[in-house]
Amino acid sequence: MYEDVKASAKLNSAADKGLLFKQDSSTVDWNCPSIETVTTGNLPDQAWFHSLTNPERVGKILEERAGLMGRDYWVLPAWQNLEAVVYGRRIRNDGTYIVPSSYCVKNLAQMQDMDFDLLSDPMILSMVHLIAVHKTRPILLEVEAPFSILAALMNPMDLYLCMEDGEQEALLIRLLHRIADATAEFIRACLEAGCRVISLADPAGTMDLLGEKCYGNYCGDSEIYLMKICRPYLKNGILHICRKMSLSLILADRVEAVPYHPAEDAKDHMDVLREMADDPEISFTGMTCIHSRKPDLKDSYILKIK
Repeated sequence: MYEDVKASAKLNSAADKGLLFKQDSSTVDWNCPSIETVTTGNLPDQAWFHSLTNPERVGKILEERAGLMGRDYWVLPAWQNLEAVVYGRRIRNDGTYIVPSSYCVKNLAQMQDMDFDLLSDPMILSMVHLIAVHKTRPILLEVEAPFSILAALMNPMDLYLCMEDGEQEALLIRLLHRIADATAEFIRACLEAGCRVISLADPAGTMDLLGEKCYGNYCGDSEIYLMKICRPYLKNGILHICRKMSLSLILADRVEAVPYHPAEDAKDHMDVLREMADDPEISFTGMTCIHSRKPDLKDSYILKIK
């Protein structure tokens, strides 16, 4: 797990040579370019934490928050990894941030009989309803990949140790796939409700954290599994893969990145994503940060599963 990443490389644009990426002895820049900070202090009257199941009030809050952030689109949900909260992760509002408080399980065995079903939760259903009611409103849905959901339910250090325990390998893979199945159904429901841009991230499960072997065996496997399930649902939508997850999949040789040339009148990242969503032949994009305020629109890529 702690071995050096054998595929460490510097990713360079080389489209003019017929290659997108080439490797040398340098180290990949894993820094996330996002400058996003999400605090309940940015929301009127600390209201979000207390109104998740009230679609009308949430819509008003989202509109005010979009204005505060200088966006013309809404971002759902209120904080990263709502999926883990649905499955039992405890959170609290400390007056400024919505923060995790404690893990809900101590080991993988305790999750064997868990019901991984997002669409039975009232917060999730209210979010799908909100999307349907405001389907003409540009909405960005942020979704967590299976490993990061799992790492929010139990102590990540204990989870990392499980990855090195051969006796728990089959159970861990089975749990990741069950979480992926539920996540895919959630994504499908949001797409059918009218959301067209979905961003998928795996902040606890990238190659720089886990190493090449553990990433490939668990995180990369579950990410590709989820992407393949979602692909048929994306005829009128796009699944954006966060930059660090994109890098991990590329270095693991699970996807290839192809340059995409957006329309000249595209003014921001969301314009490019909406443009991609209009093309039924494009399912996945990546190598950019969804929250970068000043992205270089020339650095737009389609991701294709190998």
